[in-house]
Amino acid sequence: MADLVQKIQQKLEAKTDASFELRYSHKGDLYEIEFISDEPASPLCSIFFEIINSEEFAEQIWGLRLQSADEGINGTNHWDLATLAENPKIVFTNLKYLVLPLNDKNHNKIIVTGNDHYNENGILAKVLAKMPHLEFLQSPSAPNEDFFKHFSSIKTLHIQAGYNHQNFICNLAQSKNFENLETLKFWDYAETYVENYEQNTTSVSDYVALFSSTHLLRLKKLHLYKTQLSHRDQTKLLSLPLVLQLDELVIENAV
Repeated sequence: MADLVQKIQQKLEAKTDASFELRYSHKGDLYEIEFISDEPASPLCSIFFEIINSEEFAEQIWGLRLQSADEGINGTNHWDLATLAENPKIVFTNLKYLVLPLNDKNHNKIIVTGNDHYNENGILAKVLAKMPHLEFLQSPSAPNEDFFKHFSSIKTLHIQAGYNHQNFICNLAQSKNFENLETLKFWDYAETYVENYEQNTTSVSDYVALFSSTHLLRLKKLHLYKTQLSHRDQTKLLSLPLVLQLDELVIENAV
């Protein structure tokens, strides 16, 4: 095991008896690290984030992949990123991608939180501020408006709405800070067990704003999943300017 990964493992083992696994690969002097919790993501992930969020490790990591067992509390498995966002002077200078697990066939809903069990609370914006060269972000929860206020180097975004889409599509359409974005995959709010859940999904007008945006000049691939867009809505979107620059467009409605 590489020295850096071994040091992280030793620090983790000193702080917890929980079961986990660390995998890694090299890219020159930098490391891609995959952290796998054999238990729910929290609280073990907070210990892991606290360890790597330090001068000793932060600048040596170029990729982070996160996984956990399909377990949770009240049906929710939350990744609390609060300790990753702490210490703003510690910067993940070389980090190119941050990949959190998405919801697929899991029983416990995976979400991102900040000092909370259910709410994102702007934590993704705080994390992004510490990763100035991030190119790929995958998150099971949508970020709030703070995420769009500063210039971003992100080229690829995979975003699930989680328990609240937080006006993600509208905020992206209005932001001038994502000019590097080339690929977007977005899964709308789809908690179908909630009565009248459709009222909490992204509005047609927000999608119209996105397809009318002139700020996403490099966007070439756009995938929209679990939408509530009718055939008429989709036809309208196809007539808007953004479509002309796309090489790939996928729109799939919620079933």
